[in-house]
Amino acid sequence: MSENSTDAYGRKNESWWNKHMDWVFNRRTRVYEKFFSGYQQMYTDRADGKRKAFTRVYIGTIYRQELSRHARIIIRIVYAALFFVATCLYASALCLPATSNIRGWVMLTVFLNLVFYARIMFALYAYLPAKQDYREYEYWQGARIIPKATKTAAYLTTVPILASLMLFFLEPGSYSALELIRIMLIIIAGALIFLIGVFESRIRYTATPPNDS
Repeated sequence: MSENSTDAYGRKNESWWNKHMDWVFNRRTRVYEKFFSGYQQMYTDRADGKRKAFTRVYIGTIYRQELSRHARIIIRIVYAALFFVATCLYASALCLPATSNIRGWVMLTVFLNLVFYARIMFALYAYLPAKQDYREYEYWQGARIIPKATKTAAYLTTVPILASLMLFFLEPGSYSALELIRIMLIIIAGALIFLIGVFESRIRYTATPPNDS
């Protein structure tokens, strides 16, 4: 049986596999376009004359981070350390043998937070290796995302905390000191993540359009 077929009206029915592969291809294309945003593709003749060499030249907007070299190094170390410690604290809170961690409806409240933690990780992946002059990808997917994602993740820490407090009223007999430790770990993790957003929102960037470079 073929992967594609037609119904009684002659309309084409694509298999779920083809639809999935189309989605994967489109997704990879968008990621590729974001990463190489601002680049121009150039072809040059090789010395052997058999084929052309392919190169990319960046001609997009330059975003200069208005920090000294020493400050840039320090801020990257601080961001990486804060995110690492916050992630460890949050993971520790979810691994405690507390009642909140074995109640499905309470654990559902942490998933959205984890999505933003993952978004912060990808933003730092674009941000940390950048030099003083940021490319479009490093700026828009790193420097611009970090303040938004970190502050949102910090605000969302209130959701699992409220869920844990609600558990106290629903099951007061199952509440223990571990629940308070869990809440404190989540609060500290949220505060550390929030600090990253505060620091980054105070850094100035100067944009230099392609025509002025």
